[in-house]
Amino acid sequence: WSGGVLQPATGIIWGIPGNAEHLLRIRPLEGGGADITLAPLLPGSGTSEAAREQKWFGGVLDFVSGAIFAMPLNAEHVLAISADGSGTVGLHALPTTASGSSVPTAGDKWRGGVLDPVSGAIFAMPCNAQDVLRLDPRPGGSGDAATPPAMTLLPLPTAAEGTTAGIGGSAPTGTNKWYGGVHDPVTGLIFGIPELADHVLRIDPAC
Repeated sequence: WSGGVLQPATGIIWGIPGNAEHLLRIRPLEGGGADITLAPLLPGSGTSEAAREQKWFGGVLDFVSGAIFAMPLNAEHVLAISADGSGTVGLHALPTTASGSSVPTAGDKWRGGVLDPVSGAIFAMPCNAQDVLRLDPRPGGSGDAATPPAMTLLPLPTAAEGTTAGIGGSAPTGTNKWYGGVHDPVTGLIFGIPELADHVLRIDPAC
């Protein structure tokens, strides 16, 4: 598993599958114990995605619907975990790039995501991908895993200190560019943390 997310309404902590083929469900108990179980990731379908290594990296809670969304690392889909604590999941296909081409099926696409609490949008941090992945769970907002979020790809700017779709910084074409990000509640900006990139990534969700 690669990270975990608390679902406050159910009190369940969900482990996000990296190489595992199940969700990890942790239900803390009074007295300090925990009920720990495995929930089938993709019962009856999608077995090729379940068997993939390093599928998702980190997850983000949509605090309005209560659903959780996991960021695709090598997976070809965004993983949605329903808000009701049942472990029901949905797989939602990635959008095409601005040029109409498909996102690569592997290669450490995004590492982690950050919620913008004002718009409710989730921004996935580019690792090897050349775009920021923006998810908006609110068009459906029902909290069920089957409702797909609205997804768009925001291309990185072509020069340092430039801006494209509210994104500021450089656009290195190499690998392992940014590793997670942080939302600043004062300015409302999101900052991607450099792994091998030469610049901090700045995202303005209001643009």
